[in-house]
Amino acid sequence: MTMRFHHLPAPKRLRMAMGALSLLAVSLAASACENPGGTKKREPAGIRVVSGAGVTDTVTAFLPQPLIVEVRDSAGELRAGIAVQFEASVERLRGVDQPTLLLSAAAPDPYQWAATAVTDATGRAVMRVRMGIVAAAGTVTITAPTLGLASSASFTINAGAPVQLTVSPADTAVFAGGSYTLRVGSTDRWWNTIPTPTHSTASSATSVATVSGATVGGQAVGRATLTVSAGALSRTVAVSVVPQGYLLAVGPDGVYGFNLDGSSYKRIVAMSATRSPRWFPGAQTFVFSTQHIGHAFVSDLNGNTRALVQGTNPLAGEVWPHPSRDGQWVYFGGYNNGFRAYPYRVRVDGTGLQLVPGFVANDRNQGYPTTSPTGDRVAYFHEGSTSRDVTMRILNMQTGQLVLQGVPGHTPEWSHGDTIAYLDVNGNSNGPIRLMSSAGVGDRQVGSGSYAFGIDWSPDDRWIAGYDVASRRLEVVQVATGLRIPLPYSEALSEPAWRP
Repeated sequence: MTMRFHHLPAPKRLRMAMGALSLLAVSLAASACENPGGTKKREPAGIRVVSGAGVTDTVTAFLPQPLIVEVRDSAGELRAGIAVQFEASVERLRGVDQPTLLLSAAAPDPYQWAATAVTDATGRAVMRVRMGIVAAAGTVTITAPTLGLASSASFTINAGAPVQLTVSPADTAVFAGGSYTLRVGSTDRWWNTIPTPTHSTASSATSVATVSGATVGGQAVGRATLTVSAGALSRTVAVSVVPQGYLLAVGPDGVYGFNLDGSSYKRIVAMSATRSPRWFPGAQTFVFSTQHIGHAFVSDLNGNTRALVQGTNPLAGEVWPHPSRDGQWVYFGGYNNGFRAYPYRVRVDGTGLQLVPGFVANDRNQGYPTTSPTGDRVAYFHEGSTSRDVTMRILNMQTGQLVLQGVPGHTPEWSHGDTIAYLDVNGNSNGPIRLMSSAGVGDRQVGSGSYAFGIDWSPDDRWIAGYDVASRRLEVVQVATGLRIPLPYSEALSEPAWRP
């Protein structure tokens, strides 16, 4: 810079020169601060989030401000016309992967888990954001594949307003004198969990079950519902207060044992297609059959099994076995190789296979033998002209005389007294439970359910256990009143046997 002041008076020339030098110094200082190296400052390459990130809102909310990013190349220059991809993170909700956020480049584009926007003349790309249905931390991954650049933006998605209570267990069983804890929570419409609200619980039958805080106590055998309320929200669950007892029942992969309240539940025998377990006296061993028509086995409570019939066995199968009350014999329907069934028995040790004493075979299937407590009579079913034409017979094994016949019904089960329970199947494979004496008198229906083959008495003859075909679970039915108490945990089980 050349400064010419020689034509001015000396004092004035000095003052002007000093002012010009000051301006030059300021200009140089400013230039040095802006770029210490003396060259233009280069911005780093990358994707920079300009605005719209770090937002917290509730599920499904549309964010008022879009997510804006700018893109610079390796020279630090803002780039127009670059495709920028936005992709939302995923969280699992009720077993399904869901995007935490939904994205749309511009209206009327739909909101989706991933979308692409192109940078404008200023190097910026804009993406509309909507919160997803999962309450979680959400992330949008942002990439410019052609430039090899990546970044991310974070969001927080909160649950929505509570719309329903969650109460567990929804249905359970407990002994009288026992108790359990209710777990109460709430969710929004998408099943996101919300902190437990202030609530109260009321029992429909305090004589059966009471509630104190979160504790439910069984008072007497019966069925009760529990209503949990929190403001305008409510939910009803149920509880069965069950009699004391331990059952065997068949599941899809073996024979199971459990207390009636569902405790001590375990598989005892691991075997497919098991059927009709029945206890031996002493309750340490039991017998069961297999397949539709298969062989029977004896098992202990550790699952150690042996074939029921020992030695040479001429039968194709032994079905619906029943030990005698004295523990000396096992009665069953024995199928020959022509698939004709007759009532047989074999000693507990597997020897002495024989037709039931006094029985005369004919050309009709007859089976499901169950003996009287005194051991002198046996009840069994008899098929008529078709397998749907089924009646019951009672044979006096000492005299060989039929003391009862022609009563429609199936699967007789002799009580510990003189009462026989049976199913009134009416040509079907299930039906209501009916009772009669061994003389065929006093016939009456018990309860209102329809039960599959394989019912059994409690040791005190006050209850009958069976599989209700409508609810697809086990029930115990009170003989005196017909009261039905479901066993909520038993949906995979059938053909119960009550431990003596």
